[in-house]
Amino acid sequence: MPGLSGTTPPAKRRAWPLTVVGVLVAVAAGIALVFSVARTNPADLAATAATDAGSWPGARYQGEVAANDGGEIRFDLTVTPEGGSGTLSRDGGGATAELLWDQGGALIRANREWWLYHHPTRADDLAGIWVAEPSTELQEIGPVLHLSGPALAAYVRGEQPAQWQALEQQLVDGRSGIVLFDGARRVVVGSEDSHPLFAVDVAPNAKTPPVPVGRPTDEEIAAVAGAAARVRQEAAPKTLAQLLQERPNVGIQLQPDPLCVAETCNVTVTVTNSGTAPARGHLEVSADGKVVANHPLDVQPGQVATFTATAPNPQFAQPGATGRILWETRAVDD
Repeated sequence: MPGLSGTTPPAKRRAWPLTVVGVLVAVAAGIALVFSVARTNPADLAATAATDAGSWPGARYQGEVAANDGGEIRFDLTVTPEGGSGTLSRDGGGATAELLWDQGGALIRANREWWLYHHPTRADDLAGIWVAEPSTELQEIGPVLHLSGPALAAYVRGEQPAQWQALEQQLVDGRSGIVLFDGARRVVVGSEDSHPLFAVDVAPNAKTPPVPVGRPTDEEIAAVAGAAARVRQEAAPKTLAQLLQERPNVGIQLQPDPLCVAETCNVTVTVTNSGTAPARGHLEVSADGKVVANHPLDVQPGQVATFTATAPNPQFAQPGATGRILWETRAVDD
């Protein structure tokens, strides 16, 4: 255009108005929570959620709880007034366990990594089998097994008169909820008018977030019914106390080759386990004080295993050689 030369410098826009808008949005959300809760007593929110949860046929919990020995235990449990079933894990899934429960007690089947936490010397013996009355494994999870139906409703309501307060908003599985606190436990209820139960602390003064809980499906309820009773009938599991008292009783017999005149001589080793627990470890065989063989050892109660070993004949090619070797063996617990 006439009278103008060069290019017009680009217009500059300050970024702070957007920041202010963001702050105002956050403040508005907080104000909305205050006004929403102000219209409804937090105690009434907890009571509404408790009434709803009490009508469920069971409850499904998917979350984590602090372990007494450090770390956390993740769990996915479906519980009903008649029983429960689900899975536990630690170490990011490295230590795993299946859990069943009914009025007859709890049953657990866990891998070796799980048992290493509380019973490291018996982890191999306990791995992969159903164990009854696993008291050491239920210290953190035990309370959850009883939280369904009326018991869950009573737990959510808490001891009366409870001093409930609304702390904050929280998303639970993508749904907006309100965190309520009675001085010891947190309960998360839905922001919608029906205020359903979303999550709950399964223990007072929990160090982990409230555990998400919901109404289980018909299929999940059906999977609980009779599951523990079937395992008892089919596997006849022993109690953890019984299993920990069991011990192997190993007997070893050596049978060398008679009058060995060959360049090498052999020995046969027979291991008998007359105890009540598997004999595991390794079998060490020595000839004249020198170890000549190591065999993995895994002999179940009441079973017999046979091993062989070979050693050079120290008298080979000597007149009248008879292969006199001092054989020794021992079972070593790994």
